[in-house]
Amino acid sequence: MAALYLELARYFRLVRFDPRGAGLSGEPLRDEGVALEGLTRDIDAVVDALHLDRINLAGAVSMGPSAVKHAVERPSLVERLVLCDTGPNLSDLPLNAYVRATDALVDLGVVPSLAGLFPSTPTDDLPAMEQLMKGSLYNRSRIEARDLRQFDVSSLLHEVHAPTLVIKSAHSLYTDLAETRRLTSGIPEAQMRIVPGTMAPWLADLHSVVEALVSFLTDKHHQLVRTNGDELRTVVFTDLVSSTEALTRLGDHEGRRVFRDIENRIKELCSTHRGQLIKNLGDGSLITFSSTQRAIAFSMDLQDVMVSSPLGVRIGIAAGEPIEEDHDVYGAVVVQASRIADLGDAGEILVSDSVRQLAVGKGFQFELEGETTLKGFDLPEHVWKVTKSAVESPRSSDC
Repeated sequence: MAALYLELARYFRLVRFDPRGAGLSGEPLRDEGVALEGLTRDIDAVVDALHLDRINLAGAVSMGPSAVKHAVERPSLVERLVLCDTGPNLSDLPLNAYVRATDALVDLGVVPSLAGLFPSTPTDDLPAMEQLMKGSLYNRSRIEARDLRQFDVSSLLHEVHAPTLVIKSAHSLYTDLAETRRLTSGIPEAQMRIVPGTMAPWLADLHSVVEALVSFLTDKHHQLVRTNGDELRTVVFTDLVSSTEALTRLGDHEGRRVFRDIENRIKELCSTHRGQLIKNLGDGSLITFSSTQRAIAFSMDLQDVMVSSPLGVRIGIAAGEPIEEDHDVYGAVVVQASRIADLGDAGEILVSDSVRQLAVGKGFQFELEGETTLKGFDLPEHVWKVTKSAVESPRSSDC
């Protein structure tokens, strides 16, 4: 934890506080308990004490719903929102079971049992871990209110207008991918990142977490940490239609000029939408995005600029966990994006069903193109086309 805080403090003024009933903070009033309203007031107290006008607010695990509620109720205060290993309703998460289990373990003081919950923690650190758990929000015998059903902000998600980053640990103890997607899709300007680890941001890969936070909060382009496939990426494959015939028609010099112009436009749009241009393929390109929303927005902008080009482009998009190696990406999701692009016509954007699900609630509209078994894949795939009406949705670089 200290390593994470020290690293983030290199980039930001970092404020970490213990909410009521936890750590160094005092007990809540008996008639308040540990409730959503009270935790929101705790955030206000810290902001007021520091005389802050604008903040980037991060809420992890059990404090996620409080951060969401605060962003909705204080829109002029919360500039950006970060949510880590949490969900719209805490009682729907695996967190609920861990709260019950760790309550019992902490009350018994069974330090060896903690090794089962935190296998990566050195044995010598387990006593300190026990003390930490005794001071945490839901694991103290003196705190009576441990009913997680009260922490439900599902109905508030659409009211969050701050750009939001949702970080999920690949092997999270406390949340699952379905709830993370529900959280992300419910917030209008949200993007999702998956990082290696078991609990974001603390028990996750330090470099991946810092890269995600710094890139999101500063709008600066930081080189992505190479992973072995633990990070969810949206892969965009562009393919120029009838490129060989176009070269014959235009001639080598003019054809190369047209190709170079298209490559430059793709490069510019990648920068605008914070994509990573992996490589140009002569008659196409391979690009990855950490945000499905930005991937679709990039694709739509590209189709807009291609209207004035003598060539047409078809685009396929898929989402998954590619293998990143030597500045290139490999794996089934890359092949899937390529196969989906092959199904399209010039001017079309076709996406996998996983992309459509990740883009729910983002203003895009889809039309079912059909169900097909892609070459090299065993199971049939629903392929969707981004419709023209989605052109009116927000597509700025802040998506």
